[in-house]
Amino acid sequence: MEENNGALIDTRLSVTKFIIITNIIIFLFMLVTGEPSNGEYMAEHGALWTPYVIENGEYYRLFTAIFLHFDASHIFNNLLLLFFLGDILERSLGKVMYTIVYILCGLAGNILSMSVEILTSDYSVSAGASGAIFGVVGGVLFEVVYHKGRYRGISTGRILFFVLLSLYVGMSSSGVNNSAHVGGLVSGFVLTAIVQIISDFRSKKA
Repeated sequence: MEENNGALIDTRLSVTKFIIITNIIIFLFMLVTGEPSNGEYMAEHGALWTPYVIENGEYYRLFTAIFLHFDASHIFNNLLLLFFLGDILERSLGKVMYTIVYILCGLAGNILSMSVEILTSDYSVSAGASGAIFGVVGGVLFEVVYHKGRYRGISTGRILFFVLLSLYVGMSSSGVNNSAHVGGLVSGFVLTAIVQIISDFRSKKA
């Protein structure tokens, strides 16, 4: 914290910015040491590959895959979305709960993605923060609905249009893990609702 003309300014790094910086550092490391666009290379470095999880018990991949990206456009699109919406949800939930929700949404997206692959026997190497980031979108969607149609300058119509457009673009494009998007979106909405309900309950008791 710094004081400027008697006013306190919060100079601490937000969780959202920390996540963005972490993802960029990891991507640059992967870029320097190999070829992120190569599925085999990504699988060797923690991307989600369902057979490894099921057969070898490498469940850590459900987590590490959240921080890996295949190319510059992949990470740019994900982090741009997080940049604009992440701070909104972080201010609402607080740093700790926001971090927990972000990670759980990423895990939920990857679990749903893996489940769909097992059901269809159609396997592919998967990576990216989009499941967690769609969780942020789902959380913001809940906050807008909860605050009767507008929250921090975002209206219900605007966020719904954004959600539908994002899902449509994903489903109409090849190489996009739509299961992770849906899993993250739904879990973000539900988890944010749970946090808000608990917060309201505690406020009433106090």
